Amino acid sequence: MLMYEPQHVYGLQQLIRQWGKDLVVNVGQRTSLYRVIERLATEGLVAVQGAERNQA
Repeated sequence: MLMYEPQHVYGLQQLIRQWGKDLVVNVGQRTSLYRVIERLATEGLVAVQGAERNQA
């Protein structure tokens, strides 16, 4: 999914739901997705390109 388009975890969660993959992967809690991304980064399989925060 990250090869499809760089995403924030929230975007990944929405994309998983749109593609119907939430039937086989529990994405109800974003915390679990953050952990997966952290593990992938630790292994050098993904890299953070930038971080943005919305200013409300």
